[in-house]
Amino acid sequence: MKLLYQTHSPYARKALVAAHEIGLADRLEVIHHETSPLLRNDEIFALNPLGKVPVLICDDGAAVFDSNVICEYLDGLHTGRKLIPVEPAHRYLALRNQAIATGMADAGIAVRWETERRPEAVRWAPLREGQLQKIVAACDFLEQHLEEEPSLDIGSIALATTLSWIEFRDVYAFQASRPRLSSWYTRFCERQSMQATALHGDTVDTSPSADADVRQSPMAAICGDWLSLRGHVIPSRLAWRPDDILRPVPAKQDTHWPSGSRIDRALASLRLCLGIGDGFSRKQ
Repeated sequence: MKLLYQTHSPYARKALVAAHEIGLADRLEVIHHETSPLLRNDEIFALNPLGKVPVLICDDGAAVFDSNVICEYLDGLHTGRKLIPVEPAHRYLALRNQAIATGMADAGIAVRWETERRPEAVRWAPLREGQLQKIVAACDFLEQHLEEEPSLDIGSIALATTLSWIEFRDVYAFQASRPRLSSWYTRFCERQSMQATALHGDTVDTSPSADADVRQSPMAAICGDWLSLRGHVIPSRLAWRPDDILRPVPAKQDTHWPSGSRIDRALASLRLCLGIGDGFSRKQ
C-alpha cells in the first residue's frame, strides 16, 4: 500500500503513527506530497477531490481518505487490539478525543493563516484570536479530563499528533500551567511510533517559479494588494489583471484614483471587476 503523506501535517502523522502502533508500517510505502489551497497538486486531486493528504492507495488500487477513514481502514487489517475500541463506553471516549484533536488542528491551521500565511495587510486579528481560544479551551478541557496514563487508542494518537503539531508550529504553548496535560503528552511522545514520525518541513504555498515571476513583475505591488469592502476581503487580482488590455490598471498616483479610504479603493476595484463605468466615480 502507498500512503501519500506530508511530513508537517498533523492529520498525516496520525495515520502513520496508527500504522506503526498496529504493526502495519512496514506494509506502507510513504510518499511525501506538498498540498496547499494556493498550490494545486494534480496527483492528489486525481485521487482525492478535496486535494488533501493523507491518501491511502490500497493494494487493489482504491483510494481511501481522510485520516479518520484511513485509520479505521487500517484498524480492520490486523487481529490485535483495536485502535477504535469495540466496547461502547471506550469507543465513544476515543472518538470524542479524536474529534477534539481534529478541531484543534483545524483551528491551529486557521491561526497560522491569520498569523503568517496570508498577506500581512489582510490578516484578521479577531479571527486569529477566536480560533486560538478554541485551542485554549480544548487544552483546559483535556487538563481536567485526560487519564493519568495514556491509553493506546485512536483518540490518544490523534491528541498526541495534534499537540505535537501545535508545538512544532509554535501555535500555542499548551504545556504551560497544565501539568497533567504536559505529563501525558511527554509520556506519549516517548513511544517508538512518535519517535519514528517526527514532524519536519515548511509549508509550501507557492512554487519557486511563481514567486520569482511575482518579484520580477512591475505590477507586483498592485497585484499583491488586497482590498476590503464591508467586511469582505477582495484580492485586487479579481478586479483587474496586468494582461487585460481592455482595462488599464490604475496606479496609486493616478489623478483619477479616489483619494479617500480603502473603501473607496475597494469600490473602484469592484466597479472595474463588474464593468460598471470607469470604476472611479463615487456617484455610480
